[in-house]
Formats: sequence, C-alpha cells, structure tokens
Amino acid sequence: MPVLRGILVGVVLLFSAQRASSAVLSLPDYLMEVISQNPAVSSSIKRQEAAKNLARASGSLDDPVFSFGMEDIPVSGEDMGSVRKYQLTQSFPFPGKRSTKEEIANKQAFIGAANVETTKREFRVLGTQTYYRVLYNQYAQKLNHDLKGLLESQVASSSNQYKSGEGSHHEWLVVKVAVGTLEVEASRLKRESRTLQALFNELRGQPADTTFPALALQESKSSSDTWDTLVGAQPELIGLKALLETAELERSLARKSYLPDFMIQGMYMEPRQSMTEEKPSWGFMVGMGIPIYSAMNQSSRVEAATALLEARRNDQEALTRRLRSEFIDSQEQLQSAIDIVTLYKTLVLPNAQLTVQSAKSGYANRRLPLAEFIDSLKINRQLQLEYLAAQIDAELAKARASELLSSPPLLRLAPSKPSIFGSSSMGENMGMAGSSPTVQPSLGRTVGGSSSEPSSTPSTSSGMGNM
Repeated sequence: MPVLRGILVGVVLLFSAQRASSAVLSLPDYLMEVISQNPAVSSSIKRQEAAKNLARASGSLDDPVFSFGMEDIPVSGEDMGSVRKYQLTQSFPFPGKRSTKEEIANKQAFIGAANVETTKREFRVLGTQTYYRVLYNQYAQKLNHDLKGLLESQVASSSNQYKSGEGSHHEWLVVKVAVGTLEVEASRLKRESRTLQALFNELRGQPADTTFPALALQESKSSSDTWDTLVGAQPELIGLKALLETAELERSLARKSYLPDFMIQGMYMEPRQSMTEEKPSWGFMVGMGIPIYSAMNQSSRVEAATALLEARRNDQEALTRRLRSEFIDSQEQLQSAIDIVTLYKTLVLPNAQLTVQSAKSGYANRRLPLAEFIDSLKINRQLQLEYLAAQIDAELAKARASELLSSPPLLRLAPSKPSIFGSSSMGENMGMAGSSPTVQPSLGRTVGGSSSEPSSTPSTSSGMGNM
C-alpha cells in the first residue's frame, strides 16, 4: 500500500525534504537569534557594562567640598569687622582602602561577565529544547495527518463493502471511531503548536504570531571534554571563585575600617569694613576619624565579612560537587540516549514494520480483525514518533553535556519503553503530546548581583515526569 509505505519512511522523507529547502532554519542559526535578540540576554550584558563603568569610578577620591560663609556679624549695632570665609575641604581614605574598593569593583565586573556567559548557556539549552519540541510537534502532526488520510480512505472502502454485503457495519464503525480519535489528537497538537509558536518566537525576540520556519534534525558531535577540562572553563565556577575573592577583599576592607580617614581643609578669610585695616589671611586644618564606636561598627563589619567569606567557600564547594554530579549524570544520559536510538533503529522499528506487513496480510486474508490491523498502524506510527523523540533526546543530552549547568532545565521526549510493549496512549507515553509543562530557564541562579546568592540545589520543577 503506497500510503502505508509512505508512513513507514516518513521521517526520512521529511528530513530529506527539509534539508533540501533553502528556507530551513538550522538550530545554530536559531540559537544565534536567541542570544542576539532575547531581551534577558541583552539585560545581563547591560548589567555587566554597568559594573565595568562603576569599577572605573570606585577608585576615585570623593569630590572636594567648597563652602562660603560670613563670620563676626554683630547681632546689633554697626558692622565694624565682619569676615568673609572661603573653605575647600578634601577627604583622603587611609592608604589601601581606596585600592581595595577598586579591586572589589573590578571583581564585581568580572562576576558580571561570568553571569553573562552563564545566562547565554541557559538560553542555548532552553532554545535547543524549544527548537526540538517544535520539530517534534510538526512531525507528530504530519504522522497524524498521514494516518488519518489512510483511515479515511478505509472508511469509504468499508462503507462500500457494507452496502454491497461484503463487510460488516461493525468494521465501518471501528474505522470511523479511529478517524475521530485522530481528529481529537490533531486538535490537541494544533493547540500545542500555537503555544510552542509563542515560546519559540519569544526566545528569539519576535512577535508571538510569527510564522514557523522549516526546521530540521541535525546530528551534532558529542563533546569530548573531560571533567578536568570543563571545570576550568565553567562560568558558574569562575564567577563563584571571583565572588569568593570579593568576599576576601571585603573582609580586608572591613579590617581597614579601624584605620582613620583623613581630611585636609584650606581657608581664606577676607575682613570687611575693618577699623584696624586688618589684612586678608589664610589657614588650613587637618582632621582624622576616631573609631570610638568600633565595638558596634568596625567589629560588626569584620564579623559579617568573615561569615560571608565562609558562606561563599561553602557555596563554592557545593557548586563544584553539584556540577560534578551533573557532569556524570549528563554523560550517562547521553550514552543511554545513544543506546536507545540504536535499539529503535536496529530492532524496534524493523520488527514494527514486519508486524504491520503481517497485520496487513492477515486482514486482507480475513484472518485478522480490522481493529487489530488499525492498532498495528497506530503502534507503528507511534514508534516512528518515539524514534524521532529518541534522536532528539540524544541531541538534548549532547547540549546538556557541553553546556554544563548546575540546574539545567531538563526535557526528555522518548518514553521509558517502546509503545509496542504497552497499551498506553500516545499522550501518556510521549510526555509531549498533550499538556507538557513549559521549561523555564533558571535565570535566578547566576553568581553575582544583589538580588540572589548562587544556589547549588537542582531545580525539581523543570523536569519531565519520566526523567
């Protein structure tokens, strides 16, 4: 049957046609759009630019203060000797304080750069997931359309056979129910497509109703980086290391707060209406701070800075362990995904195709009920979708292994077992068809900023149910 044969090789034909199209939006091009046009990424870049500008200003002296006043103004009577007074005051921190503040600000700018790279990694992972979710949905709609067309032709055939007395009314109803079930599924897939369209365009900074481009499954190379290689280039750890160094500098600055700051003041005094013809004069003063409240002020600052330093040391240890576990888990997931793809390709799909051919022959010879033949078509269609899901899972695992994150948004499309061994519906098995949760990036887990501290706890709400 030509239509059935088209279903069996549909995934190959679909991707071949997409590769031949000049309008295909590849995953690297889509991720480039996400990184360059997503407002959240642009926001992190601007924050880093702001930190760099603040770093340049942090090492400067406070502006001098100019003041003007009048002295010796009589309360009553004639003004015989009021004086105009001009003052210029400049404060000078104790040597070493200003340079330490500048180092802290430079570290904050460096942390901002690490946060930018972490944010980009998060959006590359999220963008990869969204890209393949759209591709998966599109192929699910294609398989649904192909099978529905095949069964609709069977409806007409069953109707004619029933009218001529060669077929039963029951077979005609079975096919009608199967077509209705596929229409319900098609409606659900279209609704999901509209949601994915909005998310797909949101990530790349486009209006929500922008039309989908053609997408394609493109196999990428697995990362060969070892843990020792990754840990040195991991932006989350680099940023947290800088945050630890910042805490050490803040403790050093807190200890220097015991040392007094200085102030130099220059004065110029100009007498007015003086009977003694007093001449203008000038003078200067030198002042210094006295830490008389050190028990409440300086000591508390040192204790707070020491506690923060210990907290960030623990954060660094926790993050290192979390990333180490994530690296091992991502490697195991990748190998598992590759093994599953191989099993589907070499064992599950070939046997499913033989099953369909056997069912087709049995139904043609009236040895197999029509309902079982339709079930074999549905299972074969479902297994093709699962094979695509397994291929996508392998690509997602590669992205997870290369874009190492302490709390990656997790997504898995392939079921835990092929559908031919169970009777679950496609929506239950696939985890995507239906109301799958939207995966959100963990943008609050960057290592710098005043709003949040780094977290080493993996997200429990972003994973799929079958992870």
